[in-house]
Amino acid sequence: MALTNYNDLIWDRVVEARFFTTDYKFICNLNDISNFTINGTSTTKDKTDSMGVLIKRYYQAKAIEVSGENATFNFGLAALQFGGDPIVATSADKIAVPTSQHFEIAQGTTTVTLAAAPIAGTLMVAATDSSGLVTVGGQFDVATTADATHYAISGTTLTVPTGYTGGLSIRYDRQSADAIKAVDYSDKFPETCILEVDVLCCAKCDKESTDVATFQFPSFQMSPDFSISTTTDSTHNFSGAAQSDACSCAKSLVNVYFASDFEYSDLNDDNC
Repeated sequence: MALTNYNDLIWDRVVEARFFTTDYKFICNLNDISNFTINGTSTTKDKTDSMGVLIKRYYQAKAIEVSGENATFNFGLAALQFGGDPIVATSADKIAVPTSQHFEIAQGTTTVTLAAAPIAGTLMVAATDSSGLVTVGGQFDVATTADATHYAISGTTLTVPTGYTGGLSIRYDRQSADAIKAVDYSDKFPETCILEVDVLCCAKCDKESTDVATFQFPSFQMSPDFSISTTTDSTHNFSGAAQSDACSCAKSLVNVYFASDFEYSDLNDDNC
């Protein structure tokens, strides 16, 4: 694409958004974004005559609000909105994960095997009705040896109350080395970061060339406001504000880049 064609661009879609710290450490990236919007506003002060007719308007503080939607829930984005980092389990530093299992206890069944050993103090065992709901007063207590009103636990083996038949709901926490966790802290908020958004585009008079425009927000403040819906067609929304890059000479809110030395296909592996 020739440089002279940059005046008439046709947007296609956002291909990626990258969030990283102000000292260039990766936070997360998104590659399935829709409804990406940059909204710029400003405040003004007016000088009018004695009749209230505008003589001169001065524009003062500018503001840029950014919003978009990722097609799927993203743990990295959620953690950024929550005000922290994703917590990733390892074999040395496991995560306690809530776990629920349901069993149908037949006549003569005395034990069931859990998926993992429960963390002490987190195990709950209760009788359920035919619909799977816990019955009123149906929770059993633990004991060293099972009897009519108590269950017993040893490792992953749970001994059911003596003579019990029917549904059994079991809830516990387990240690997992293969888990991830995001925490919405009540007293922590998103930190300032850098946001870069790549958008596919073409020139009005060169529709066969595909180029990338990059919007860079050198001082971006993610909003902690969000809405998470678990419907299949839901999206993971995000929003935030561009802050003045106050320590730079330009004090820029957003930088918009276009370059013609590479097309999009030159910058990306066809196998990706």
